[in-house]
Amino acid sequence: MNKLEELNELGKEAVQELAKAEKKFPGFNSAHEGYAVLLEEVDELWDEIKINPKKILPRKNFPQELALSGDALKRWQKKQWYERMREEAVQVAAMGLKFMKFIDDESHTCHACGEKLPQISNTNRYDCCSNSS
Repeated sequence: MNKLEELNELGKEAVQELAKAEKKFPGFNSAHEGYAVLLEEVDELWDEIKINPKKILPRKNFPQELALSGDALKRWQKKQWYERMREEAVQVAAMGLKFMKFIDDESHTCHACGEKLPQISNTNRYDCCSNSS
């Protein structure tokens, strides 16, 4: 797999996470809310980064985990740590995409009436809708 394909796969994962999150919490109400949600996800990632993997304990209802010891336990703990950090990183990426979408939607909406603004030719300039003065 080349770098572009790898990035596409990572992007798909973030988009899937975004779709799942938007079912519960569709759209941001403001840039401030978007920033707060993104910051919360980054803080959760930071919390996982700060964990000492040696403190991740096997779950009591999983005998195969409880049987681990020595190097096998250390490898399992490190794998769990990486998985937890990666899960949070995917959520950060998803909220980053959601924030980008919010910006795109807001920048193409008339703030006077809420209608979508038509783009003029292929430039980045937008006409104001006919209802605003």
